Amino acid sequence: MLLDRKGHDAVASTTALRIAGIDASTADPAGGRIERDPTGAATGLLVEHPAVALVRAVVPAPDDATRVGWIEHGSRVLRGHGFTAVVDPAVAPAELAAYALAARSGRLPLRTVVMPLGDEDTDDAVLDEAVVACGVPTAAPGRLMRGPTKLFLDGGGSLGTAWRSKPWPGTDGYPGHRSLSRRALLAHCRAAAAAGRGVGVHAVGDAAVTEVLDVLAEVDRTGPVAGLGFHLIHAYLGPAPADMARARRLGVAVSAHPALQWHAGPALVDRLGEDVAAAANPLRSWLDAGVVVGGGSDGPGPPLSALTGMWQARTRRVRGARTRWARSRR
Repeated sequence: MLLDRKGHDAVASTTALRIAGIDASTADPAGGRIERDPTGAATGLLVEHPAVALVRAVVPAPDDATRVGWIEHGSRVLRGHGFTAVVDPAVAPAELAAYALAARSGRLPLRTVVMPLGDEDTDDAVLDEAVVACGVPTAAPGRLMRGPTKLFLDGGGSLGTAWRSKPWPGTDGYPGHRSLSRRALLAHCRAAAAAGRGVGVHAVGDAAVTEVLDVLAEVDRTGPVAGLGFHLIHAYLGPAPADMARARRLGVAVSAHPALQWHAGPALVDRLGEDVAAAANPLRSWLDAGVVVGGGSDGPGPPLSALTGMWQARTRRVRGARTRWARSRR
């Protein structure tokens, strides 16, 4: 069994670890971490994509019927929260086919935008071919739609793997995990812009935000990226005021997830201290900079309810804290 949160971290059963050949002697892969107990034995927690990939490689892929069942169930849960349209922001090629099948068979109860998931080896041409081959554009027009490409550039704040300009405290200078090269990021963004569509880049740490904007500034010199759907996803851990101003000039939006602050706040305090953690997710500062900011749940994990997200954005309360984190500006 592997319970996977899109690769940032996952929990593997003892059997899965054994089949994958992971034991106390297994070295951490570059960019990933195998959590261990005091004896050195793997606990089952795998942190970041390279570590999760060790077990994912031996897990049999679900068939289309199973995937469609998951899509239908998840959609009904979201509809129970009052949603009528949603975005799935990381859909691998095999999952695109399941969405098309769900739409054609009447088992997609919500208007759904799918963001095809690219990476170092899955370029825009591969994604475009997968989208067309499985019939996403024609499966259910108006109900199932292709959105911007999705890319992961760094890790997570609560995991201590977001890409920062300063090293993470308590490490030997570790700045965080970079999961995509500049070459691949630039290639994806150029191809998407040429096709008239955008890219949503998972960029939590300030260094990741800077890198995305550097790349988009380069793309923008060929043709404007504004209005195509380019956006930073999360962008909550210390973004620089200069980068906020650049995002506005380029027309790059921010996809923020207020409930993630509620959910991950305690871990940020443990890793960075309350002063730094309290400045995370600076929605007011992004808005004051003139940047378009959208909201989402980043579920599963944080609460799915839109009302919960709105409440958290306004109050800045954090799970377990007695008072709200009022600081929302740098």
